[in-house]
Amino acid sequence: MKAQLAKWIADGARKAPRWLNEPLALVLAVLLLVGHGRRTALENLRRAFPGWSLLHRWRVAFCAYRQMARTLVEFLHTRSYSDAEIRERVTLDNVEALEAARDKGRGVILLSGHYGNWEWLGRAVSAAGYPFAALYKEPKDAGFGTRLKAMREAAGLVQIDHDDMRAAIQWLRKGGVLGIIMDQEPRRSADGAIAPLFGHPAITHVGPFRLARLADVPLLTIFCRRVGSGRYRGELKPFQLSALTDSEQAVAEDAAVFNGRLEEAVRDRPDHWLWMYRRWGRIGREKSAPESGESSERETTDAPVWTASQQARLSGPT
Repeated sequence: MKAQLAKWIADGARKAPRWLNEPLALVLAVLLLVGHGRRTALENLRRAFPGWSLLHRWRVAFCAYRQMARTLVEFLHTRSYSDAEIRERVTLDNVEALEAARDKGRGVILLSGHYGNWEWLGRAVSAAGYPFAALYKEPKDAGFGTRLKAMREAAGLVQIDHDDMRAAIQWLRKGGVLGIIMDQEPRRSADGAIAPLFGHPAITHVGPFRLARLADVPLLTIFCRRVGSGRYRGELKPFQLSALTDSEQAVAEDAAVFNGRLEEAVRDRPDHWLWMYRRWGRIGREKSAPESGESSERETTDAPVWTASQQARLSGPT
């Protein structure tokens, strides 16, 4: 029933005129708040912002659902926007960093999270004249995954399967930009590291950092902030890989640095993140990181750990 309702809403939103985007997003936000992940969103907000009142957490949760709904509705209209319209609606600051990365003769990995309108980032990079592909992970709902993939293809986005590392490396070595949304838990603990996020240990993807070293390509981060109705802005920032010689500790440090950038962006605009996702699910949602930062859930995974105390000792630009 939920899947059918979602399909009806998506079909209706796609056929509706653009000027109805905001009213449709408001209605969809209410439906999502009532039926999807409300408790998880409030619990995640409590963990991240323990000093907030319950009323304030409710307000931010609703605003987050509203932004998620905006992203969905805008994405459903993506193929109707020309490249010129996308360039007008999505501003990429410090594009020189992307130019400099690609001047090295190979591609670049672009890291982001489920923040703002993450779906339009790929269109914006492509519309700016850069070959762009998104690393794609098949969702659990196969039907939804098929529709999502078809909509991205209709918008002209190249997609590379999450497990097809050969295709990803080939794309990078041809000079392409590879976008990776990496703020959710990996399916296998071997693909992650435990790194602090809002003061709590979180299993964090390290595959992009291993891929960057394997393909010998630079990384950038970007988070897409809403600056008006249907308009977004993001700053491209170079990401320096860890210089540690221990490969497992190196990717753990990389994960901690990425989480730090993500946390900074979320603190700036808390309503932009996907709070309804169980971000701290695997290593115990009821446990908090001790003051030392050591994870008391270390035995639940063989992933490398980067502690809060190690994070505090990081210095220099990230």
